[in-house]
Amino acid sequence: MKKILLVGPGSSLLTFKLSNRKDYVLFATPGTFLWFYKNNITPDYWIFLDPNSVNILLKQIQNKFSKEYLNRLKKDTTILYHSLQGTDSFYEAGMSTSRGRSWNQEVFGKVILPEFLQYFSTTRILPYKILENKLEITPDTPCIATHGRRPNTCKFSSYILPTVFSLFTDTKRVDIIGFGDYENPRAYSNSSDDYNQYKQSHKILLPELQKHILNNKVHLNFLNRTSYYKPLELAKMNKITFCIPSKSNLQYLKTCIPSIRKNAYRDDHEIIVFVDSDEDGTVKWLDEVKDKYKLTYYVNPELGEKLYGIGRAYDYCINKSTTEVFMIFHADMILGNDADFLTYRELKEKTVVCATRIEPPLHPNGGEKVLMDFGMYPEEFKEEEFHNYIDERVKQFDTVPTTEGIFAPWMMYKKEYIEVLGGHDPVLHSCREDSDIFNRMLLSGFTFIQTWQGFVYHFTGRGAGSFDGDEQRHNEWKQQMNNSTKEFIRKWGSNVNHTPLMKPIVSPKYDIGLIVKSCNSKLLEVLEPWCNNIYIEDEMEVIKSHYIDKEQNNTEHILNYKIRPYNNEKQNEILVRLDAASFNQDDFKTIQQLPEIIKDSGEIGSFQLGNLFIDIIQMNEYQNTLIKL
Repeated sequence: MKKILLVGPGSSLLTFKLSNRKDYVLFATPGTFLWFYKNNITPDYWIFLDPNSVNILLKQIQNKFSKEYLNRLKKDTTILYHSLQGTDSFYEAGMSTSRGRSWNQEVFGKVILPEFLQYFSTTRILPYKILENKLEITPDTPCIATHGRRPNTCKFSSYILPTVFSLFTDTKRVDIIGFGDYENPRAYSNSSDDYNQYKQSHKILLPELQKHILNNKVHLNFLNRTSYYKPLELAKMNKITFCIPSKSNLQYLKTCIPSIRKNAYRDDHEIIVFVDSDEDGTVKWLDEVKDKYKLTYYVNPELGEKLYGIGRAYDYCINKSTTEVFMIFHADMILGNDADFLTYRELKEKTVVCATRIEPPLHPNGGEKVLMDFGMYPEEFKEEEFHNYIDERVKQFDTVPTTEGIFAPWMMYKKEYIEVLGGHDPVLHSCREDSDIFNRMLLSGFTFIQTWQGFVYHFTGRGAGSFDGDEQRHNEWKQQMNNSTKEFIRKWGSNVNHTPLMKPIVSPKYDIGLIVKSCNSKLLEVLEPWCNNIYIEDEMEVIKSHYIDKEQNNTEHILNYKIRPYNNEKQNEILVRLDAASFNQDDFKTIQQLPEIIKDSGEIGSFQLGNLFIDIIQMNEYQNTLIKL
């Protein structure tokens, strides 16, 4: 990613951002150079629109910046400049023989004072071709008025821009982002008309740029900076780590990883992949491309024998990361343009921020995502249509909204994750690990933010196997989901619940004991996850033994301790008595909703709901004990 700093008249008018992410251009004022210096960044190129800009800027910075930084400029930076002269500043700088628009060839190639050339590794004149009869492409349009005058720098820049764009012959699309004080009317104190006229200039400038300069070959899009990007000095983004587990997901990794390198705001984020299973050559491919994509990968130590688990895989990546912030990312996701930054800029202490998913219409939408088909498989992905759709969608809003909800891809501070939560619960081995940790985040006081400006395309369900296009993988996933759902209920005393926008709803966790008369194997299987203890009539322990043989390998809970004789001493704080002979579906729904029922209207004492006889001895809540592992 090349960093190109443009300085000169009209440079604060626009920022051009090349969206192919191979190059990056800043058209900016000298103040932007201060931002470069502050963040210890040297531009790859400086492009100066007039010689006086060079000399004035360098005079300003000559005594402000460290010798170390200036030496870096000399080592790393190339300066490109025009020999074009055309304003009074050239005369004042001694570079033109007369005031006004002048084309003095005597100073051609000599516009930068020799004393400043030492600061750059190479210098050369940037050639240009004057566009005949195009001088008035923006007639009667003021540009910058912050100095109390209206230089026609839009006209001047019309000669410069074609050459700048010639540096990027493979550019397909350019976003033009408003930059400068023109967005603040108070900056235009010299003329009440300047502000409105200046804003209107975009309506004239853009079509002219498109028609005369870009020859309609480059897609041009204007974005209001205040609703799209924060000011440049606030737009700093630190490196983050993308944490990506993979279970034989080579087909999707081949699209996922390049999208991060191509579309991310920064091209130097850490990428860590954990290979939990490899039946498709994932490890071989990762080893081949690790240098190209600057990624690190780790392999399940029991590869081919036992799954490590998705939660543990995430935590392995997080622990190996060296950045303050990590992002949980699925192997079957494609990063949208700048989604990393647009998510990151919402992040602060005690928040978890997620981007918005765009998915093919395979699963219902509660309002938390966008259903739009840009391809069912990576080979079918309609990349250009995807990015164009995002641009058009964002432009619909004066202020792009955020909502309160959470789903991958999400990011947070690593320190908070470890100190507050302690990681994913390994009990939720292959599914429901996300719902569990989201519950714990909510209980520990984290705020959830979903940005509707940063997007990913999610093929959905390919990483874990919920997509039914692969029958064998899907059947394995269904069994894993069934086991993990029961583990989730055993832990929380209730099922997964959330708002339509995916904000978790956590019910109280009570100490509940079920006392079941005439219990059978089927009823034991249904009821066991929903309580702390279950007391059954089973004198010979045949039902209990049969169930333990079947279920113990699927749970970390000790079932022999949990399932007790009917007449055993009852020590639970809430007891529910029922008879298998009269138990029905409505009674089961009541048991599933019991924590919420007790929270809303329960009190110490005894009462009956349907065929259930309930004794509340105490109403202590234990959900907060589940926050940290």
